[in-house]
Amino acid sequence: MALTLKAAVGVTAPPPRPYEHDQGALDNAAAIARAYGLTVSADLLRRGPQVAHADLVDLLVERLPPDGEGPDLVILAHGLPDARPRKIVASYLNARTGGRAHSFALSGQGVGAPFTALRMGLAYAKAGRARRFLLCALDQTTLPHRDPVVDGNGLGDAGALLAFGPGPGRGLAVGDAGQCHDGIAARLAALVTDPGGTLLVLGPWADPSVAGATSTACHRVAPGAHCTGVWLALAEHAERWARDYATVLLHDGDPRSGAHFLAVLRSDGGPAQ
Repeated sequence: MALTLKAAVGVTAPPPRPYEHDQGALDNAAAIARAYGLTVSADLLRRGPQVAHADLVDLLVERLPPDGEGPDLVILAHGLPDARPRKIVASYLNARTGGRAHSFALSGQGVGAPFTALRMGLAYAKAGRARRFLLCALDQTTLPHRDPVVDGNGLGDAGALLAFGPGPGRGLAVGDAGQCHDGIAARLAALVTDPGGTLLVLGPWADPSVAGATSTACHRVAPGAHCTGVWLALAEHAERWARDYATVLLHDGDPRSGAHFLAVLRSDGGPAQ
């Protein structure tokens, strides 16, 4: 079964929330950080915006149009840990959207987490185990330790929520997604059989030189996001892109591992419904 994008919403720079001290959570973070040679600081934690994953989920669900059924698969993808890790936010998102889905979170892949989540959602659909799939990509920047990716790049809190359903649906359908183990430039060049009908979307961490591998139109996502960059752009422009392009390629790289990730979306030329 094909997965077609039915609705997508995003949120950026939500208002900060008051700091609530949680010594148990701080002690747990310190125990984990020691394994990586890091030191936690309550002062660093206090200076963050305190927007946790559940806060972002609440804002996103409020903006998502109801579909009357709810998803049967929910995957929450994040590249940075939660500010308040006591809540199982994938289950919380499931509960907020009908409560009948198989739900889990995906992390540990940095910027690549949403790409892998989309690949998994497609696999569930092809196996007949999911018809309606919610992909939630989250960035939150309240951390109890120094992080060169967060501290040095002006990152902000953000989230994107994408609802996929059975196709065709006069929108963008998922063709493939995941990590590129071969050269990204060669992979992009091989995918572009119709340069005039293809859009390349480059995330904040993508090497801009890869655009030279194709002669397609290119949309460059501005810096400021960790793993949500291309997904926020998709949420904002999906209907127009589905109308204007036969193929949309989403590409970003991970600043820690150097890995490259790609998602291929195909359109039938009509607006998403």
